[in-house]
Amino acid sequence: PYMAQFAGYKIDKGTISLDLNYKITRRNLEANNQVIIDQLTLGEEIDSPDAVSIPVKLAIALLTDSNGNIDLELPISGSLDDPEFNIGALVGKVLLNLVKKVVLSPFTLIASLAGSDEDLSQAEFAKGRNVLSVKQKQRLDSIAKGLNERPELQLEVRGAAYESTDWPVLADTLLREQLNQRKWDELNEDGEAPATPLEIELPLGEYERLLGELFSEKFPQEADTFASAQDSDDPKVSAGFYNMAKEKLRESTPVNESRMKLLAKTRAENISEYLIEKGGISHDRIFLMDLLILPSPPEEGLSSVPLTLSAS
Repeated sequence: PYMAQFAGYKIDKGTISLDLNYKITRRNLEANNQVIIDQLTLGEEIDSPDAVSIPVKLAIALLTDSNGNIDLELPISGSLDDPEFNIGALVGKVLLNLVKKVVLSPFTLIASLAGSDEDLSQAEFAKGRNVLSVKQKQRLDSIAKGLNERPELQLEVRGAAYESTDWPVLADTLLREQLNQRKWDELNEDGEAPATPLEIELPLGEYERLLGELFSEKFPQEADTFASAQDSDDPKVSAGFYNMAKEKLRESTPVNESRMKLLAKTRAENISEYLIEKGGISHDRIFLMDLLILPSPPEEGLSSVPLTLSAS
């Protein structure tokens, strides 16, 4: 009855065991309530005005171990002379605070199960990249361990990419692809081109020549600067020009939404594949959510993919 009233769900199945240790000294109570709930299964959801405003199913999934047990330590204390002292109310308050803490910081619990204190609520990637670093793999190992110990939990992965951190790197990639295409077109005229432009490796001299030519076409009013750089014997002059040309060409490249979405998508897929193949997590416990393409990441300099936990 209390579950239905305060959680908003009836109970279909479950047993509860209590190990109570109460000590009263000079009318001061020091007590510990060890509560073990086995195979708790929620039933019908009901409308109760006293129901707590927390995701009950998520809380249960976070607290239920791989054997189907919830093991809670609920210490209380107080003076029996206090007219407002109420054991039931105190136990309820301690329990509610514990559940709220778990629900508000679910990845803290997951990290603790793996003996870690890292923030596991997001996966971090190098700017413009989708490859998992060694450090990020270690974080995913911790998530996998937590998920294996909490079998009712599901992981939601929302692939993300950011214009301020990721696009400059992707723009560099697009620029190199354009230069490879120009070189491929030249080789193709002589019948010497490889199967695709991606197979071309540009030496530095060829890269700079093609970069200068592309710059001159895009910014004809500044074409003479390319000629000056080619004629100069000062390596600093030519290096300064090529750096400027590369930066200006990159900045003039509009954000390509399909490239950004592909980056976000592959980041999420790589996380999912690692957890399934290396972490042993069933594929039906990992959900790839709608993609996020945002101007900038929530934390400066980080390209992060947000992770959330839900209950099955």
